[in-house]
Amino acid sequence: ISLIFSNNNTLFGNTAENNSDGIELKSSNNNTLNGNTAENNNVGINVQESNGNKLYSNTANSNNWYGILLYYHSYNNTISNNIVATNNEKGIYLYYSDYNKIYLNNFINNYNNVYSYDSTNSWNSTSKITYTYNGSTYTNYLGNYWSDYTGSDADGDGIGDTPYSIDSDKDNYPLME
Repeated sequence: ISLIFSNNNTLFGNTAENNSDGIELKSSNNNTLNGNTAENNNVGINVQESNGNKLYSNTANSNNWYGILLYYHSYNNTISNNIVATNNEKGIYLYYSDYNKIYLNNFINNYNNVYSYDSTNSWNSTSKITYTYNGSTYTNYLGNYWSDYTGSDADGDGIGDTPYSIDSDKDNYPLME
């Protein structure tokens, strides 16, 4: 599925398997990708030179080279509530892409959950969110779940006590589950 020089579209509920790019946005702005599945592709979801897009509740799963790729000047995109899991070479890869908001995603059992090259992004919610963890209610900023996070949660609020390091960035509120 390719959107090239295409703006203000919604892609919902698609499955893209066994392709070079499962879902691709090139020079395309203000699109919404929701509830899509991209498996066994070179790139599950490929965002290139595209701005202001919303990617949420998608699955980039099983043996993509890159689960989600933000490539070359992709700015101000929001990536939330996605599952990026199982044997992707890189769960999420950012290359010269800044000012993106990436939070509440699950990065599970990828060879490298994240790689960021010359990119500066926000890895947690922009406002505090009320949530329930182990029967208690909390309000805080929320980051992402990283299966390779090795930190602890001494206060039991479901947020790791130390940041998850992402090259020059960090997820200050890594989720424990």
